[in-house]
Amino acid sequence: MIFLRNILFISTVIWFGCDAVEEFLPTNPYDPLNDDYVKPEVNFTSVPNEGATISTSNITFGWEGNEEGMFYRYAFDEVWTIWEENKAATISHIDEGSHSIAIQSKYPTGDTSQVKTVAFIVDAVQGPSIIFFPRKHKAFTGENISFQIIAEEVNGLAAASFKLNYNTSLVQIDSIVVGDYIGDNVESIFYKEIDNASGKASVITALLGSNSPVFSGTASIAKLYAKVKSTGISQIQFDGTETYRNLNNELITINSAIGGIIDQQ
Repeated sequence: MIFLRNILFISTVIWFGCDAVEEFLPTNPYDPLNDDYVKPEVNFTSVPNEGATISTSNITFGWEGNEEGMFYRYAFDEVWTIWEENKAATISHIDEGSHSIAIQSKYPTGDTSQVKTVAFIVDAVQGPSIIFFPRKHKAFTGENISFQIIAEEVNGLAAASFKLNYNTSLVQIDSIVVGDYIGDNVESIFYKEIDNASGKASVITALLGSNSPVFSGTASIAKLYAKVKSTGISQIQFDGTETYRNLNNELITINSAIGGIIDQQ
């Protein structure tokens, strides 16, 4: 009889004890069966306004989810990163033109939020200028890459010249050819020199024709093809002697000369 009473007492304690433990267990915000469950969410805390034009090529984006311990990924110009806990990212050397940033959050259980996307325009370079496009390449050793050398927001361009410097242990220039600024059926001269021993290259180009053609707007004046030789950060830079000239052979002021960066992995 004593034994039976002990069993009943222990069973009662366990039964009431389980109820007490369950009553004080914290709710799991990631559990869809939880009455208070909220789907994962994410919102930007720092981002340009939709459709805005910004005057910088370096931007820091920030975001925040609705629960602690979430994971995030972002896509700059539709290229997604891996899932991480980071809530911010800085993108540098952004090219002129239209871009987008997208974000998404995820619970540890795998439930994901809807994607939030913002489109914006970068106009960080005031013309007339001469710039590399893209401003930054990510490449592997042995990879072939190309840049366009852009005449940015120029008016009445008849001729151009520039010289480049680069590290020959990191990159070699294979060729430089005339760009799109000559238009359809427009004659031109295009002279270039490439010295991969000294890390120097130069270009002289001009529009020709009986109707005295000129170019106005934004377009490539040359296209450069190169090969990555080693890991590291390399730059192809203008040497400061670049010129634009009009039909009267007068100099056109160049406001900025921005070279190219190669992040060699």
